[in-house]
Amino acid sequence: AEKIPLNEFGWTHDSAGSSWLIWTTCTIQGGRSFAAGSQPGEAPAEMYQDVDVSSYASEIAQLRQQFSFSVAVRRHDNRPWGRLIVEYRSEGETVLEQYDTGFLNLIPYDCGSSTTISDTRFAPNGTSVIRIRLLVQLNGDTSGEFKFDNVRLEANTPGASSYTPPAAYSRNLVVNGDAEKIPLNEFGWTHDSAGSSWLIWTTCTIQGGRSFAAGSQPGEAPAEMYQDVDVSSYASEIAQLRQQFSFSVAVRRHDNRPWGRLIVEYRSEGETVLEQYDTGFLNLIPYDCGSSTTISDTRFAPNGTSVIRIRLLVQLNGDTSGEFKFDNVRLEANTPGASSYTPPAAYSRNLVVNGDAEKIPLN
Repeated sequence: AEKIPLNEFGWTHDSAGSSWLIWTTCTIQGGRSFAAGSQPGEAPAEMYQDVDVSSYASEIAQLRQQFSFSVAVRRHDNRPWGRLIVEYRSEGETVLEQYDTGFLNLIPYDCGSSTTISDTRFAPNGTSVIRIRLLVQLNGDTSGEFKFDNVRLEANTPGASSYTPPAAYSRNLVVNGDAEKIPLNEFGWTHDSAGSSWLIWTTCTIQGGRSFAAGSQPGEAPAEMYQDVDVSSYASEIAQLRQQFSFSVAVRRHDNRPWGRLIVEYRSEGETVLEQYDTGFLNLIPYDCGSSTTISDTRFAPNGTSVIRIRLLVQLNGDTSGEFKFDNVRLEANTPGASSYTPPAAYSRNLVVNGDAEKIPLN
């Protein structure tokens, strides 16, 4: 952070208009540190740098090239959160693998102390660019209360590979599962056609700076939001009944009125629901801020699965917005193994359409 302006010396601001500053007081190291100066709207302030690693292509192709990332960070009080994401990208900008700290709820430090965040891994085959992303959620705090410094990426001397491909077996397949990007309908999620409103809740969140919550619920139908995850790239393993997927989500109910529901549908290319995980409407114990319940399910995908639809539903029952929240929605493809799948799906799912009377009109 010793050279300014930042956008002429390596770094790019996000398009949301956030301001990044060179902080010259109470720095982490040297005469300056990076800090977010402003954060418009609800999105976190972001700055990134693309590091060209195409000169290491030969070693990367042999799965022998490791890269070590590190950064020093400091949080000054309890409001702001910082996040580090290191993306291993192909020439076509596909994210092959990533290291993501999530939003860091660090112990606040005075000047003179800091925390070092680091990650070392083999670059997946096809990596051409490594994007380093710095994010800050100020949560109403003043500029400079979360700092970064001494951002480093080093190519280690090549050695025998212990890389475990592919990246898709260790990363979240859900886009914007942590509710940190808005508007939701541009970042992964689709509202139902009934006109329900879904919000990004920024107070009393489950994790990070935001959580999902239903804002309105017209008529009698529950508010619904869903995301379709394309799993066609796993077709070979799915056809052999060897591909498991693990789903999880953190939820919180604030009082006794609202109900939440999770449905995970394993769908064919023709949109037939081959199998599903359905919690039903959850009558959970209400929690104050700071607590949550994790809902999870792991199963083998039935043969023919092309898309996994994740559905979040809320029945407010006259309650106010935000009283049932979701966060950290995850779907991961597990490393294939011997199948213990018990077909067919039709022997474990309800064949009756709308047997719970949740959809109207009935006809």
